[in-house]
Amino acid sequence: MSCLDKNAKKIRIELKENRADMTIGAAEIKNAVAAAAAANVGAVKFVGSDPVRFGGLAKLVKEVKSIEGINEVSLTTDGHGLAEKAKELADAALDRVNINLDTLKYAKYEGDDLDDIVTAINASTDAGLKPVRLNIVLKKGYSEDEIMDFVQLTLQHQYEIRFIEMTEQEEAESGYEALLCADVKKKLPALRPDVMGEDGKAADDPREGTADVYKYPGALGKICFIEKRAADFADRCAALYLSADGILKKDENDEEGIDIKTDADDDAKLADAVKSILK
Repeated sequence: MSCLDKNAKKIRIELKENRADMTIGAAEIKNAVAAAAAANVGAVKFVGSDPVRFGGLAKLVKEVKSIEGINEVSLTTDGHGLAEKAKELADAALDRVNINLDTLKYAKYEGDDLDDIVTAINASTDAGLKPVRLNIVLKKGYSEDEIMDFVQLTLQHQYEIRFIEMTEQEEAESGYEALLCADVKKKLPALRPDVMGEDGKAADDPREGTADVYKYPGALGKICFIEKRAADFADRCAALYLSADGILKKDENDEEGIDIKTDADDDAKLADAVKSILK
């Protein structure tokens, strides 16, 4: 299990299924993570179109997790193919997974077989990749009728249900009007903050990284809200982002960054690039 501090800095790394679409490889990724770890970045998250389909993922996870200072490695996935790889990834020291899942209704699900995702959730839990986090993007006219369905999952399972707001740009591109976290919270008055303070006692402040974390009394799981429109959201995001084309920046929307491809073997220059972004 991870011993990561709840507010520790994180580097998110974009992977692509086809390595030919990437201009950096595993060696460059490991060097960048080592430089980040030396700057007190303690967590790695693999993201992208779907990192589960990245060839050699388990080996990369194992090597990255072995870097001194890295206490947690996770990934975000659409869930397809995860069931077959969950045990292998857990054995490689992956800590947990985030699964994007906006609906549990077959009539609404727009991807491949929804049963694959349910199987992936169960396989991840059985493999010890928990708590499994389910990412639900909130949309008016789409999400309202399933809010309580997701909430009720936390009563019997150690899932973290993460309700995520759309930004204005995401709203414009989605075709749906954004449903705000504040509106969902109003429908769940029994929620209580579930963040532990340094004294080991429950804190009044629900903030933990990018999420506000709550729990129903007696529930096994947690309910999290990610308010992307909050004024302080950018400050709560991961500290570093490494794109598949080798650009190190604060996050994927950052229009500026540092190309580390030519300096990937130069420890001093990598360290300077990391420090520059973190500042």
